[in-house]
Amino acid sequence: MRIRLFTLALFFVTGAALAKNVTKSERFVQDLNLLTGGSLVVENPFGDILIVGADKPGMHAVVTKTMIGVDDDAIGEAREGTELRAAGNEKTRVLRTIAPLIRSPRWSAKVSYQIQVPRTTNIRVSSNVGDVRIANLDGTIAVNSFAGTLILQNTSGETNVASVNGTIIFDPNGKPESDTILQTLNGDIQVLVSPDANFEWIADTLTGQYRTTLGVRGRYLGTSFRGGFNAPGGPVIHTSTALGQVYMLKKGSLPTQARDLPKVLGLASTGPSGPPVIREFREQSVGELALDLDFVNVFVGSVEGSASVRTGAGEIHIGSIRGTTNVDSGGGPLSFGDAFGPIIAHTEAGDVIVNAARSRSNLGTNGGVIRLAFSAGPATLESGGGDIILRHAASSVNAMTKSGDITINLDPGLKTNRVIAKTGKGNIAVNVSPRFAADVQLTVLTSDPDANVIQTDFQGLAYSREQVGGKTRIRATGKINGGGDKVELSAEDGGIQFMSHASVLSAR
Repeated sequence: MRIRLFTLALFFVTGAALAKNVTKSERFVQDLNLLTGGSLVVENPFGDILIVGADKPGMHAVVTKTMIGVDDDAIGEAREGTELRAAGNEKTRVLRTIAPLIRSPRWSAKVSYQIQVPRTTNIRVSSNVGDVRIANLDGTIAVNSFAGTLILQNTSGETNVASVNGTIIFDPNGKPESDTILQTLNGDIQVLVSPDANFEWIADTLTGQYRTTLGVRGRYLGTSFRGGFNAPGGPVIHTSTALGQVYMLKKGSLPTQARDLPKVLGLASTGPSGPPVIREFREQSVGELALDLDFVNVFVGSVEGSASVRTGAGEIHIGSIRGTTNVDSGGGPLSFGDAFGPIIAHTEAGDVIVNAARSRSNLGTNGGVIRLAFSAGPATLESGGGDIILRHAASSVNAMTKSGDITINLDPGLKTNRVIAKTGKGNIAVNVSPRFAADVQLTVLTSDPDANVIQTDFQGLAYSREQVGGKTRIRATGKINGGGDKVELSAEDGGIQFMSHASVLSAR
């Protein structure tokens, strides 16, 4: 998709500290078709995102890219290094900001999105650093963020929000209508509801600290709380924060007016607990890397041996690892350059990005995007709610996401290769050589069989349709080029493209 340049501005930042820096902004405006009940995916590592629902068709987007550099050449590097990409169709629109894994000391860039969509649009957002605000929407909402305030206002669909360091504010405009999950590791959570709203509340923190300006019934289970408001039943709001505070507020009241939940229930207070200090480990090069800390940010240029990192929370960035990599974070983005040995990397919340996995890889996130540029060995990729993008696979692939698109490009020299991919809500695109041989099974389960279909340019597959629980199951099976390893693709509420050339959903 072409994005039309709207205005261009160049100006110099004043002030002694920034006297040598040049700032340049570019603004893009685009109107696109987006069907009622369609989906919008936004991935933006640095910058704010605003998405607003309206009672009108189509999508209107205003995108501003701001670049700061030490000179004009650095601005040119920022422009080339920070790209805006768009994909999809009138059913699903995808907007992505592509930025380097390691930020340059000569320049920085951020991109802000202001988007208007139909009220019934389903939203999925991935953000590293920046505020996210979503308002006036009735579709489902999924947000994964590392740092920045997340605000949801006047929303009524099922919601799943996960952050590492950000505060979450949820204001459903009175009475919540659908189940909602709000999770943050280090930030606070504020929920604003009408005093007569009926819903259940599940709350979890490490310290058991909850405050409210409402009357509530319920009980503690350790440091967790299970309770409800007004009449029994209704949707469930699940709030979870490891180190922050949870506020359940009557709309119009302030957090400073809230009382400790134990006092509201007539119990003894659980007592305050101070926040921990997030440490930083930064080295250009190490022989072996072995860290086991509760909270640490890790920045390492190269590891000559093996790397083993365990942390309760923190972002981890490692340039190259010669030996085995084993990383497990309770929350935070993970990025790696070249992993020459086997790599296992998992985070509870955040994106996982790997430039090259030279041996087998096992990458996972409970809420975020997985990007693997090159895979030489068997790859297992699993996301709890985000896209999976494998740009170049030279070995077997097993990819699964609960909600997101999957894109896999196989090495054109492969004669056959095992590929298993499954998404609970999204599209799958697999690109192979025209000479690729496989036993193929492609399955789509959808409530919109006209929009979510199977597309392939390989001949000889047998197609079938059947009704399953109010949905349509579309299946294509058979052998291509005489048969070979199994290719099994399964998409629910999305389409499948299995092509011998680049497709509209291919990674860029």
